[in-house]
Amino acid sequence: MKKYISVVLSVILAFSLSVMPRDITASGVSKLEKSEKAAQSVSVSEKKAIEKSTKAEKGEFVTLDDKSIVDFEDETDVFYEPTDESVTVMEDSSAYINDAISVFFRDGTTDAEKQSVVDSVNGEIVGETGFMNQYEIKIQSANINEINALCDEVMTDSSVEFASCILANEVKPDYAPEDPWNGYTNWSENANGSYSSYSNWWIKAIDADKAWDYKDKFSHIKIGIVDSGFDTEHEDLQGKISFPSKFFEKRNAPDDHGTHVAGIIGATHNNNVGISGIVDDCELVCADWHANEEQGQHWINDVRITTGFVNAVRSGAKVINFSLGSSGTITNGTTDRYKFVKDIEAKYTSFVMAKLLQRGYDFICCQSAGNGTEMKDGSSYAVDASNNGNFCTITKENAIKTVIGVKPQDIIDRIIIVASAAFTGYNTYVQSSFSNGGSQVSICAPGSSIYSTIFDLEDENRHYGYMSGTSMAAPIVTGVTSLVWSINQSFTGAQVKHFVCDIENTKYMVADNESESHLPTGEIPMVNAKLAVEAALRANGDYGAAQGKADNPVDPTDENIKIEIVSEQTGDIFRFLTSENGEFRIELPEGSYTITKIGDVEYNEKFEVVRGETKDLGTFNLGDFTPDSDKLMNIVVGTVMNNL
Repeated sequence: MKKYISVVLSVILAFSLSVMPRDITASGVSKLEKSEKAAQSVSVSEKKAIEKSTKAEKGEFVTLDDKSIVDFEDETDVFYEPTDESVTVMEDSSAYINDAISVFFRDGTTDAEKQSVVDSVNGEIVGETGFMNQYEIKIQSANINEINALCDEVMTDSSVEFASCILANEVKPDYAPEDPWNGYTNWSENANGSYSSYSNWWIKAIDADKAWDYKDKFSHIKIGIVDSGFDTEHEDLQGKISFPSKFFEKRNAPDDHGTHVAGIIGATHNNNVGISGIVDDCELVCADWHANEEQGQHWINDVRITTGFVNAVRSGAKVINFSLGSSGTITNGTTDRYKFVKDIEAKYTSFVMAKLLQRGYDFICCQSAGNGTEMKDGSSYAVDASNNGNFCTITKENAIKTVIGVKPQDIIDRIIIVASAAFTGYNTYVQSSFSNGGSQVSICAPGSSIYSTIFDLEDENRHYGYMSGTSMAAPIVTGVTSLVWSINQSFTGAQVKHFVCDIENTKYMVADNESESHLPTGEIPMVNAKLAVEAALRANGDYGAAQGKADNPVDPTDENIKIEIVSEQTGDIFRFLTSENGEFRIELPEGSYTITKIGDVEYNEKFEVVRGETKDLGTFNLGDFTPDSDKLMNIVVGTVMNNL
């Protein structure tokens, strides 16, 4: 069976924020009267046996089983698994699900209002994501134009924030494996100054070893990896890999690709084995998107990619690596997907990003540019990176613009697309012949003949090997980006991307590849760890901090509360979450600021940040106000403490 990735971009989460356990009915009504205690007493296996879906009009009961629903740990989040008959492939090799749409409701929408929308399309709910307030609604089979028209009509309902058809693509890891050989290294100042290539050439090409000279400035950081499976017992990764939840841990199927990517980012330093990853003091929050049929999945849904992304972010990951894409699935001899298909995927992906930003999370998504496509004569051709799916499709023009408080530029500022470079001797580099290019590419990094950790089922004694691909370039940039952010985790994602991708913080230009199989792109700067870290250190020297507490004595909560602060000088918005007890601390550049929102309450509280000092903002008594209050809250202004 040909496998597709449904680009649902509905985010199936292992944990749900402030959502009571629900039983989903086809009519869209959640049975909220069930107590949490009663719902939790039902095991996953029991739930599969008893959970039912009521058809909206006929009153018939249809069991939701493994043929159409995958149960997550939460038990409230389920998603639609399309069959072959539900997928329509178009002439450009793009595909879509012809019998379902995805609908995101506005926060506060009642069950009755959701019911009305489902009824309006004669639909049936086959999936729900509580955290994103998203539902997958099964409809009568239709073509893509009819589905798009239906979604436009659905979005005229005031309770709907976004609706779209569901794309499908065959998504593959962006790499080409090579036969392994025993690597050798050269750590001298001019290690890449000859024609010979050492196994650590990629470390030297980006000056990672020089960035490590600042290791006392780095802090522990969580890094997300959404990939094809990870060897948690690898000698160079032991103790480094974690999972967002037991769901992801149970479904992790160790694979050489995911293990190779993980090693590039975070292989342990100074343990007398293997290699040194770019980031030593880190936790790798991993999600295996490449499930196999033995795990009960007949369709490899892109929902896994989105699920991994959101769960990694909610687990604290600041930078998330995506060494995957879909340009390699264009097999009909074309070199470009339909523009409207890219736009659909871009709106889905950017909407999910925007909702996370709106909820106070900050992050950077680092994706490989892709390894080209196969032509009709069997040859390969590197294409524009916008054909690689997911984050590669997003531009300022097609990014979502309807999420309050999040501009298209905010989304673009948190995406890094990485092309691959090959070593050509004497400190010169050229874009790999297989590497996609074009205006979507943000930066280049080594991607040809990269030596890292692997998982080999056939040879248990083989732990390291070479691979090539933009899949290897992306984690190098993810590692550099993580080093930079670890200097000050109060930097915004936009600031960190600037430190990493600004041409002033690079050393080498990667020449265009003159091969006939390579898309003409022009020179691309090579990421440089040392210069990016030094740029962040210079900026960090101008920082002070602000701290305080958000307290609600009337209705105590253990949830993290979102706070929004705006710089009076630059207009930059800093969004972050309090700890579970309401305490917060954020490092900010010296200057004037205004607290504009805490939780759902609007504010206009001004304060100053002085370099090297911490401003104590005291306690914000949220219990004195309601979300629609137009009063400013009284705060207890504390003292300034010189503790940075």
